[in-house]
Amino acid sequence: MGLQTHWMGAVGMTLYLAQMPSSKKNPPDDQDLPDDRVFTFAFVPPNLIDALWADVAPLLGLVIGRLSDVFTMESEKKRLMDGTRDLLVVMENNKIIAVLTFNVATFDSGLTVLEVPIIAGKNMARWGDDAVQLLFGVARSAQCSELRGYGIKTAWKRIFKHYNVERVCTIFKMPVPGGD
Repeated sequence: MGLQTHWMGAVGMTLYLAQMPSSKKNPPDDQDLPDDRVFTFAFVPPNLIDALWADVAPLLGLVIGRLSDVFTMESEKKRLMDGTRDLLVVMENNKIIAVLTFNVATFDSGLTVLEVPIIAGKNMARWGDDAVQLLFGVARSAQCSELRGYGIKTAWKRIFKHYNVERVCTIFKMPVPGGD
């Protein structure tokens, strides 16, 4: 079941869409669901953030509410609208079930990473691998050597253990296959 995608360019340019069957077979939390379900992933351009805000804000709030000393809803919306951070939405049956925010960061050492500060939504075990594969593509396009996720839970390490995830305090990183 290969990824079918329309890849439009690099981070922050326009809407990217990918639809794919779930890569998970009979995950423990949803064994009653059919294996042929399809998730739609959309990279949302800055000019559509306002239009989708009512749908994505409650999901973003799941993380922002726990990290209010780091993020605010207003500051995150501003970053998404000005293009300094990008938004990936995960949809099932035309309903947004999860959101991921990301941006390219280059550290003083010269290390370039794709930061993923917010992942929020339902059943990450069902769609997470597919989302990571899309983010790996973005990271390779931006010449990033790894993804860095900032977690309030240890789900990254548990769900993505097959990507050689390393926990660094609450920063999770995984190498980008084929990256620098």
